[in-house]
Parts: sequence; structure tokens; C-alpha cells
Amino acid sequence: MNSRENRQWANLGPLQDGIGHSFRDISLLQCALTHDSLLNETNLDQSDANERLEFLGDSVLGLVVSVYLYRRYPDRAEGDLHLARAAAVNTRNLSIPAEKLRLGDYIATGGGVLSASSRARSNVLGSCFEAVIGAVFVDAGYSTVEKFLLPWMDDFYDNYDFSLAKDSSQNKSRLNEYLVARDRGTAEYQLLEMIGPDHAPNYSVQLIIEGQTICIGKGTSVRRAEQDAAGIALNMFMGSDYVS
Repeated sequence: MNSRENRQWANLGPLQDGIGHSFRDISLLQCALTHDSLLNETNLDQSDANERLEFLGDSVLGLVVSVYLYRRYPDRAEGDLHLARAAAVNTRNLSIPAEKLRLGDYIATGGGVLSASSRARSNVLGSCFEAVIGAVFVDAGYSTVEKFLLPWMDDFYDNYDFSLAKDSSQNKSRLNEYLVARDRGTAEYQLLEMIGPDHAPNYSVQLIIEGQTICIGKGTSVRRAEQDAAGIALNMFMGSDYVS
């Protein structure tokens, strides 16, 4: 089996219509649609999977969203923009535009990956969406990616509320209230690392909910890193079906 023989790719025209771009090199889109779980069941090489395009797409996505936020919110502080970007670019929220594109109809995966839990499916779809962004960027450049993402960004930020991030000192308590109200358990914080000199340390903390790492927060103390992680999580959940 090779990538060009996969049944999901018999007709990629509707997907390209949804993206708004007709690929000059269709193998880029095919690669973006190849999940690494397929490698164990076929003779495909690692380079045939979408991980490299996902890596690139993640960076391109971050830049496109950053430029968009910079232009749309000229009076917002850097901290607000940081949280607003984090809210949009997590894989769970990216699964929403991926569903609209019906990426699940095209992704080639190992058995059962897309039929697993809803969160696992969201992660696969969100990651594939990033890979598609990477493929569009390689095939057509930044402006085409920006045009592709603009409707999604407009829709997401039309419904975005900055108020959750205004008082970071209350992020942890607000997140706990948010989770309890939806019977999602409690948040767990784990210290990942401390870097920098003793007089100016920088801590990284990962936030875990229901056994899954949600995000990583950073700060000049463990407490500030935890509050940062909680704030990012709150913004991530806005507009996400994770808590619906």
C-alpha cells in the first residue's frame, strides 16, 4: 500500500474546495492526511506520516493567529493576546474547523483511532488540521493559509470573552468552579522544570484534568505558573466542545 492508493483519497476535490485551495502537489495533502498510527499496519515510512507537516503547521498557525490578534485588538496587552492565541490553537478547539471540513472522512489511520473516545478523536482531528495548514503553506505560501484560516478566526474571536483572563490571581479558583459545575473533577498541577538563575527563575507547570495534560503554564514562581496554566485552560475551553 502507498499513500496514493488509500480509499479516503479517491476524491479530494470537496476537501480542497473547503480549504479554498487546489493543490499543485496533491501528495502534500495526502501526507497531511496520513496519521502515524497507520505506519504499524502498512509498509509506509515515517516520512509518509503527517508529523513533520503538523510541526510546520503548528508554527504557521501560531504566526497567522498572532498577526490576526495584533491587528484586530490594537489596544490589548501582550498577556491578553497570549491567552487569546492559546485559546484558539489547542488541538481540541482546532477539531471544530476540522469537523466542518469533514477531515474525518479523509484521514488515513490505524484501526479504531477515530472511533475511540471523543477526546482522542478531537486530538487526531486537531493535529491533522495543523498538518493541512502545513501542507497549504508549503504548496502556496502564507497568504493562502491566512485566507484559509480567516473565516475560522473571525468566528472564534467574535465569540471570545477576554474577561476570564482579566484577574489572573483568580484563575485557579475559577477553573475549579468551572470544572465542578460540569462534573469534570479537579485540576492537578505538576512542576515540569525551573530554568534561569536563582534570582530570576522561570517555572513551567503542566495542568492535568481527568488524566490528560491540558496545557503548560509559565511564571516567575510556581504559583504564578499554576495561575497561568489555569488561565490558559479557561480560555481553551471557551468555544470548545470539551465541556459541552
